[in-house]
Amino acid sequence: MKQQTFLLYSLAAALTVFTGFVYMNSEEVRVAALIIMVSAGTLALIEPRAAWRWALILGLSIPIINLIVPLMDDTTLFNLNSYWNSFIAFIPASIGAYGGVFTRWLFSRRSAKS
Repeated sequence: MKQQTFLLYSLAAALTVFTGFVYMNSEEVRVAALIIMVSAGTLALIEPRAAWRWALILGLSIPIINLIVPLMDDTTLFNLNSYWNSFIAFIPASIGAYGGVFTRWLFSRRSAKS
């Protein structure tokens, strides 16, 4: 594994943890969704061939937190419907990742014309 790839996966893991932390401590889901979308887009802009991986890694941040938090906190009620609904996080992750790929394509196309 190349060093750049290892660093990108490490960054994706750190962003996943950060997104989970924001999701846990925020009353709005939009903030976490925005972080997921921007993070996936940035990673896909850097490494467009791995766009589906960035969407997968960052899209799993909310479902993983919804699994971990009830195990740590007994006062949290675990609602199965809210857990399955948390997989909606794949939508902003996919939009961000493939938006990053599209942006990279536009930049490469523009620089080729110059």
